[in-house]
Amino acid sequence: MKVKNKRQRFREIVSVLLKYGFKEGINSPEQMRKALEELGPTFIKIGQILSTRPDILPDKFTREFEKLQDEVSPVSIEIIEKIIIDELGGPLSHHFQFFSEKPIASASMAQVHKATLKSGASVVVKIRRPNIESIMLNDLALLSKVTRFIKFIPQGSILNPQEMFAELYHAVKEELDFINEAENIKTFSALNKDVRFLKIPKLYPEYVTKELLVMEYIDGFKISDKYNLLNAGYDLNDIANKLVHNFLKQVFNDGIFHGDPHPGNIYISKNKIAYLDLGLVGKLSPQLKTKFNQLLFAVVTGDIEAITHTILRMGVKKGPVNRMVLQSDIEDIYNYYVSASMYDIDIPELVDRLFAVCRAHKISVPKEITLILKSFLLMEGNLATLAPEITIMDIATPYVREEILKSKDVKGEFLKSAESIYRFTKATMKIPEKMLSVLSKFSSGTIQVHMDHTNLDNNVNKITKAADRIVIGLILAALVIGSSEVISSHTGPTFYDISILGLVGYILAALLALFLVISIMRSGRL
Repeated sequence: MKVKNKRQRFREIVSVLLKYGFKEGINSPEQMRKALEELGPTFIKIGQILSTRPDILPDKFTREFEKLQDEVSPVSIEIIEKIIIDELGGPLSHHFQFFSEKPIASASMAQVHKATLKSGASVVVKIRRPNIESIMLNDLALLSKVTRFIKFIPQGSILNPQEMFAELYHAVKEELDFINEAENIKTFSALNKDVRFLKIPKLYPEYVTKELLVMEYIDGFKISDKYNLLNAGYDLNDIANKLVHNFLKQVFNDGIFHGDPHPGNIYISKNKIAYLDLGLVGKLSPQLKTKFNQLLFAVVTGDIEAITHTILRMGVKKGPVNRMVLQSDIEDIYNYYVSASMYDIDIPELVDRLFAVCRAHKISVPKEITLILKSFLLMEGNLATLAPEITIMDIATPYVREEILKSKDVKGEFLKSAESIYRFTKATMKIPEKMLSVLSKFSSGTIQVHMDHTNLDNNVNKITKAADRIVIGLILAALVIGSSEVISSHTGPTFYDISILGLVGYILAALLALFLVISIMRSGRL
């Protein structure tokens, strides 16, 4: 795949985004999808990644991005052989008895060929497209520059461009490295080795590199191929029950689950459910798994305050959050569904409403939780195809209740509650006895009231000083007024025709005023 000149590619990106109205920010999901399709593989992958994040994008965008088709023209067999030589050493004939020149799948990041190893084992060979890593990372870097003057982030998103590109960069880097997918296959195989009805493709580690992945070929029917499944004698209700039970086990027991369980990634082969394409896997840390279980427990018990508290602990606040308004919004959703049977709840509608509340309050939910809910919706779609008379809540509700009981230390919590009740009862029984003692002392006139004061002396001193200053002020005012009367009436002996008594009064008033000012200044309250 040819790598375009950066300047040419930059102009191309800007031109297409402007063409579809991105200059002032886009509010049309369809226009944005068309722009992504026209810009090619990198942008299609961006749309597919964003379609799994209804917590940060409005529902109308995520649903539109689900329509993005990741199909491109295949790379020639000559280029494929060159990649295999570079990765494994030696020509195709050195490693394979047979290698199909025509790929069975061709996507933006990789294409898949059917082959047969020298041992006779039927395998699929997943090969990364040439130069795709540099192309996609260059596109992301150019897009981050474009967003300085073009609003690429859809209206209603709660992430800023820097956060969005950081998430996209991490997701693309992880998906481009096939060693990650190989590790996912190993982990899934280990966690499900005792599940008899499940099949995980065998991995061939000697043929695994960053750009190449070889695993067992699984022959069978897609889980959506209802007609052929029935003709082959399969019990669709049994498949549906096993499929959902295993998914719930992945989430609640293993903490590692398939992140993209659409019909193309689940086959029925030789009476077993086979998971394909483990490139996208959700992983719950022990802490996040605990919080998720706490949220479910709060939902089951109807504890709105606990639901609010857990969402705030689990999510990332992107701005100030009014806890009371958030709790009120959550309570509205809960009250809407509480009258309905758990089995009748419309899961997509409930999920959409919860994410809408989180977006409205600028709360970003961890991508692992959104991936669980997204996978849950895909599983519901699989169930609707296989066994429409069974809802996912028919299976999930008893399972979740059982897991909640397992996660709770029922005996420990009962003993703790019993101890609290005992202490409360013991203290309560002493109240009548103490009340009788108090009443007896009242009636006999022998009750005494003991009072302690804190820092009262200090407050009294402050009041005394204030009163002294008021008295001095009153005396000063009297001297000024009296001296003025004496001088104006020319009473008593005079000095230069000024009454000596009045002059002495003015001098005393001046001295008192000076004393009062000095006193106030020393107290630091001037």
